Amino acid sequence: MHRGDALPLVEQMTPMADALLEISAKGFGVVGVKDQDGALTGIITDGDLRRHMDGLLDHVAGDVMTSGPTTIGPDALAEEAIRAMNDRKITCLFVLSDTGGGSAQGLLHIHDCLRVGLGWSGGIVDGRSHLVSLLKAVLPLSALALLSTLFLLSRGTETDGVIPFANRDLDDRLKDQQVTNPFFSGITDSGHEIIVSAIGIRQTSDEDTQADAFLGRLRNADGQEIRIRANTGQLDLSAEQLVFSGDVMIEDATGLVLHTALLRAALNDINGDSPGPVTGSGPIGTFTAGSMTITSPDGVALRLLFKNGVNLLYLPKR
Repeated sequence: MHRGDALPLVEQMTPMADALLEISAKGFGVVGVKDQDGALTGIITDGDLRRHMDGLLDHVAGDVMTSGPTTIGPDALAEEAIRAMNDRKITCLFVLSDTGGGSAQGLLHIHDCLRVGLGWSGGIVDGRSHLVSLLKAVLPLSALALLSTLFLLSRGTETDGVIPFANRDLDDRLKDQQVTNPFFSGITDSGHEIIVSAIGIRQTSDEDTQADAFLGRLRNADGQEIRIRANTGQLDLSAEQLVFSGDVMIEDATGLVLHTALLRAALNDINGDSPGPVTGSGPIGTFTAGSMTITSPDGVALRLLFKNGVNLLYLPKR
């Protein structure tokens, strides 16, 4: 069972951009949703993300979650846990605390059970284990016999046949292929952390791919952080560059919120630029600029530099 910081948990009012990062960072493919008292109230899975694809990043976790997730208690047997996962066709269960309150104490994944052999003697798969062992011996021999037969029969077979798919059919099938919930994490030479995730990656042409609901987090060695979200994006490892596009929003811990159409960020250090117009709001007021750069002059602190016709509407505190 996974505990503590390994648990994928967010609060109901957590923005979906942060919830997606939690899903990707923890690696279970799900995130639990808790209320203000810490009780587990829901779960967000890949199916929930796809049902709310339109405008997903405009929602909070409580809007997207499935309420009343299947859970187990800390004293439940492995047999009960595996049976529950099989019955519900799910791959993990949150374990609720036995002290009351409904808080999540841990997470049990089906791979954990199988990895350590749990459940094999519990009657669920024990009856199948002998059959599996038998098939492991019989099937390779059967396959060898079948291949030998096919080889003998194929000697007189015409070899000029064609694949029963048109090129266009194959292209259409390949275009539909996607990678779901991709995740990238790295540390630069200066100790800066770069995390990127998305709902999915799809091929847009023979050479290009595009990520949907592209999210990024840039954090320097001192913990200063910038969060980025965009409708689409690309990760170019050869050029060591991230490209966020389509209603890009940038936030930091001071309350600064920026909007632009395109942001390019480096993978080998914390620096980037937005070549087009930028609008923003923060503690000092609202402003516009013709372009913006993100730098770290001393290798530690993050700096946002606005250029090309900056206009600021100062809003003094009352």
